[in-house]
Amino acid sequence: MTTDQASQLNLSRIQSRGLEALAVLANLLYTFLYLRGNEWCFFFGFLGSLSFVILCYHKKLLAESGLQVFYMAMAIYGFANIGSEWSVEHVGWAYHLGLISVAGLGTFALARLLKKNTQ
Repeated sequence: MTTDQASQLNLSRIQSRGLEALAVLANLLYTFLYLRGNEWCFFFGFLGSLSFVILCYHKKLLAESGLQVFYMAMAIYGFANIGSEWSVEHVGWAYHLGLISVAGLGTFALARLLKKNTQ
């Protein structure tokens, strides 16, 4: 590896770390602002997801990239449907347990599919 290639690789790592930090910070801001009913949450949700799309695509994590594209679409949908009434809905533990169970089964099925059909 030449010195130029090594310095370019190091710059790429620094850029990746910066982009990852931006993604995490933006998603934390999304959560904080959403819980307070602030419309800016959707901007930060979109920015955080976009950052993760770029990172995951470069690392060839295509399923994760697809998930982040879905989150970007949901941020656009959320922003487009902001109404005058904003409420955070609280649900019980039984509801969460049901969702976690369904998500776990779906994750297992998707993992098997991706393992069989990707590089």
